[in-house]
This record gives sequence, structure tokens and C-alpha cells, in this order.
Amino acid sequence: MSRIFAILLAAVAAVAVALSFTSPASASDTTMGCQVINNHGGASGGFRLNFCGTFFADSSYVIDYAVQNGNGHFTWTVPARSTKVGGCTTSTPFCDVVVRARTADQSFTAIVETLDSSGLSVVVSAEADIPAVCGSELC
Repeated sequence: MSRIFAILLAAVAAVAVALSFTSPASASDTTMGCQVINNHGGASGGFRLNFCGTFFADSSYVIDYAVQNGNGHFTWTVPARSTKVGGCTTSTPFCDVVVRARTADQSFTAIVETLDSSGLSVVVSAEADIPAVCGSELC
């Protein structure tokens, strides 16, 4: 009986040692950001992770979405009411879309599925907010 106990104890110790050498689970290092660019003047609200916006009035805007630390294949879902103008392919870590201004605030979210640095599938997104435009000024 003590021999079975010793074998069982040795097995538990071996598993504990093996587990001590594995790295702890960590969050993915893959992120996504965006910037809203004034389509006629080129002014940008600045690149930000997860969320971006603008303080400039224009009739249309380019939203530049970009994935950081993504690897390989990219599957893009672009916002409704937008037109793709650059990237947005399975081999590009960026996606540029054009959107038209409206007299009401708008929110545009792009989603991409890619691989993180560990080769695991990850889905990230970023949201661009555009304030209402009345003529040549923000409402």
C-alpha cells in the first residue's frame, strides 16, 4: 500500500513540476486602432487604440483602421454606409473606408479576425465616431 502511495505521490509531484515550467495564460497582444481623417484637408483626430474621432467638419471622412501585432490572414468586416478605398484584404493589416457626413452623430465599427503572435485566432475591433455636420461646421 505504501508503494502505491509513493508512486501516486511521485506522479503528482511530476505533474506539479511540469506545470511550474509552463507560462501563465496571457491576453492577446493583438490590438486595433483607428484615425478619422478630414477627406478634403487631411486633418486627423489622431490615431488611437479601440476608439477614435474628429473635431473637424467636412462633407466626408477617411477612417483608417489598423491592426497591431496581427499575423498572416486578415478577415475584415467593414462598417455599413462606408466605401472601401484601401487595404481591407486578407493580406493587409489596415483598412481605409470613406464615409459621408450627416446632420446626426455617427459611429462606425470595423471588425477583423486575425492571428496573434502565438498563432491563435483573435477578433479585434475599433470604433470611429463622427460628430454631426451642419454645412461647413460641426452642429
